[in-house]
Amino acid sequence: MVAVWAFGQATLKHDMTNTLGRSLALALKAGIFALCCSVCIWWAYSMGAPGSFRTHHEAALLTIQMAMLTTCLTTVVWIASPYIHKRVTWLSLGIKTALETGGVLILYTAAVLAWRNNWTPEKGMSDSAAFLPFVGHINAAFFSDFLWLEYLVAVVPLMSLLSGILTVATSKFDKSA
Repeated sequence: MVAVWAFGQATLKHDMTNTLGRSLALALKAGIFALCCSVCIWWAYSMGAPGSFRTHHEAALLTIQMAMLTTCLTTVVWIASPYIHKRVTWLSLGIKTALETGGVLILYTAAVLAWRNNWTPEKGMSDSAAFLPFVGHINAAFFSDFLWLEYLVAVVPLMSLLSGILTVATSKFDKSA
């Protein structure tokens, strides 16, 4: 009976340590990713350029919101990837995570564009009606007209590469990777 209890305690301690390591790795990746994504979006969209129709405060707020949205989409990949690719090398996991991140971000862009193309004025005149509910104002700022190309050409490749690099870099702390 004591052996069963001791085994249970050891397993619980290992699970807690593993969960803590995975949580810290995820938080570290998300923080670094969000910061780098903000810089990348600011650069790609020339948010601080003179003559912009937004104030610096508005531009910074929109940039941070889009970076958080991109980080949330990427976090889904980070959580799922180690479970999908259980027996791979760290380099292979990094490459697969980068490709999956790119795929998810491209799918998101396609979903926004599909929603926008199916929108009609009868559905509403707000940004949420035209560019997806809840995040329409963010998507309107970054995907209207042909701005979505900047996201696909500049932001998606750089953030996908960073996602793969961060996966490899934090794999020491993330026991599931």
